[in-house]
This record gives sequence, structure tokens and C-alpha cells, in this order.
Amino acid sequence: MKPWLLHRFFLMLVLLALLCGTSWAGEESPPPTDEDAETFKLGEVVVEGEAETVTQVATVNTVTRKQMELNTADNVADAVNTVPGVTLSVGRRNERTFSIRGFNQRYIPVFYDGIPIYVPYDGYIDTGKIPTGSISKISISKGIS
Repeated sequence: MKPWLLHRFFLMLVLLALLCGTSWAGEESPPPTDEDAETFKLGEVVVEGEAETVTQVATVNTVTRKQMELNTADNVADAVNTVPGVTLSVGRRNERTFSIRGFNQRYIPVFYDGIPIYVPYDGYIDTGKIPTGSISKISISKGIS
């Protein structure tokens, strides 16, 4: 097969792919319906069942997007500052950490979209460096989670 023919075939294939891609990009999505439509919602998993006995109930506090805007919270540390039972402090490396009911961050798992955040050195996460611009809500579970 001649090389110039192979090059023309490849060029036609690339042009066809580009034309198909631009026609798909023209499709419009439906308009958002609720006020938090710009924020990605990961979803929640609800487990139902019957428990024999419940010895301790977990308290869940939620900081919503509106509360973060009212308090002008630019980072997670400022956002959780308003939750009762949460104490903010500054760590050894000038990181902003928090403790919940006396437990420091070494014993508190921090999840971002369901993925745990870890720091290998000492386990303390600088919550002052996590911006709240892309967070729709912060849930703090106290007790058995």
C-alpha cells in the first residue's frame, strides 16, 4: 500500500472523529432545578435493618453551604468552628487542626467525598488549607458513626 494513501486515510479518520466530537458537544443539558445544582452531590447510602439494642446514639451536626457563606468560612477549619463540641487549635507546623469532644485529629477520620485524607508524618491534617468553595455540606458525626 502506498504511504501517501495511508496518510490520507488516517487524516480522514481524524477529521471524522473531530466532526463527531463537535456535534456531541453542542448538546445542552437541562437547567438546574435546586439552589445547590452547581455542587456535585455524591449521594448517600442508607442501610436499613432492625437492631436488637442501641446503647449509644451518634449526634450528627451538619454545616450547610448557606451557613458557610453566612460565616464567611473560606476553609474547613473556619466552617467547623461554629459546631458545638469542636475546638480549633494550631499545631506544631502551624497547621489548623480541631478536636471533637477532647479527641484530637489523630483519632478522628476526615473524609473528602468518602475518601479518607491521611498525612503520613503525624496524622494531623491542615484543615485550614482545604477550601470550602467546592463543598456543599460538612457532616460531623459524634459518637458511634
